[in-house]
Amino acid sequence: MSALAPRLNDECPYCTDPIIDQPNFIFSCNHLAHIECFNMAVAYNVRENRPTDCPFCREVLSQPLSIVEQQSQENQNNFAVNMFVIVCIIVIAYIICDIIVDF
Repeated sequence: MSALAPRLNDECPYCTDPIIDQPNFIFSCNHLAHIECFNMAVAYNVRENRPTDCPFCREVLSQPLSIVEQQSQENQNNFAVNMFVIVCIIVIAYIICDIIVDF
């Protein structure tokens, strides 16, 4: 994968939902797609004996599938950790606000 930052396309090229609401797969060209949508595209392409490419620029996926699956799992794990941290921050903020209101 390139050392460049991911290109922040606004929506998933497969389902057109916002790209920020789910864990993402980063193509080697740095475009983004939802992991679930990407996995469905890969499964379809494997069944049809076609290469998987970026829906934006058509760069063919050059990584072996095992690396792609590993990256997808890492992205899902990072998403879960980030969501946990956000929930913790919200809970702490709620507790602090409740303490301040009680004074």
